Amino acid sequence: MVNRLRRVLPSLPWLAPALIILLIAYLLPLAKVLTVSVLEPAAGFGNYEKLLLDEGMRHIFWTTFRISGITTVISVALGYVVALAMVNAPLRQFHLMLVCVLIPFWISVLVRAFAWVVLLRSGGVINSALIALGIIKEPLDLLYNDFGVVVGMVHYMVPLAVLTIYGQMSGIDTRLAMAARGLGAGPTYAFARVFFPLSVPGIAAAAILIFITALGFYIVPAAARWRQDTDAGRVRQPDDQRHRRLGNGNRNGIYTRHPCVHDDVRDVADRGSAPCIWGSLRP
Repeated sequence: MVNRLRRVLPSLPWLAPALIILLIAYLLPLAKVLTVSVLEPAAGFGNYEKLLLDEGMRHIFWTTFRISGITTVISVALGYVVALAMVNAPLRQFHLMLVCVLIPFWISVLVRAFAWVVLLRSGGVINSALIALGIIKEPLDLLYNDFGVVVGMVHYMVPLAVLTIYGQMSGIDTRLAMAARGLGAGPTYAFARVFFPLSVPGIAAAAILIFITALGFYIVPAAARWRQDTDAGRVRQPDDQRHRRLGNGNRNGIYTRHPCVHDDVRDVADRGSAPCIWGSLRP
């Protein structure tokens, strides 16, 4: 323990500027929000109790976690396939695949989100092509629903999954699978019992990274969100009741629990409506 401290102490002066910035820009505002959440309008955890008992807020949480989970599963699955292909590809093809994976990072997420809106809308490229080919007669509902949001988010997350999983796969000794094959194991058995278990840490890292990122995602859901129809109207509150339902302390309480839905909570308190972060609220 003493030896570890001796190795760490010389590096503390170099870390001090970053720690000070982190303290001022993140920890102090977070502490203030946490303090307000337990002191207003009265001291205690009443704000958190209201959030847990509010049906609209529970639906926001559930929808957020559900869409994030679906996005994580699909992104990790697609990323694993691409990363596996990159590991086994010749050097020239690997460089081409790597460029294709990196190109999306050079494009603004806002541009990509609205590109999917153009592609998936009723008069967009996909529906127009399907109608022209005679496959469908009426445009498919590809936007303003779960499908549109998941497609846009998966498109953003897959490169992250590919790079994370590839980093793990590239460190796996391919001779281990070759040794299994030499001992009589088939390709599928050698992959399932040798290569795949060694790549699990990369899958776990990618899943955690993508799930946490998806929880705080805003642009794609905002661009491809559900239509705000009568479902959202059912949860609208009269002006004289909205602050009774959610006040400043209550809003700050949810900031500390789940920052990704803060815009929706602000909308609940300020306008009396409760649209889900991914679209209109459907209780």
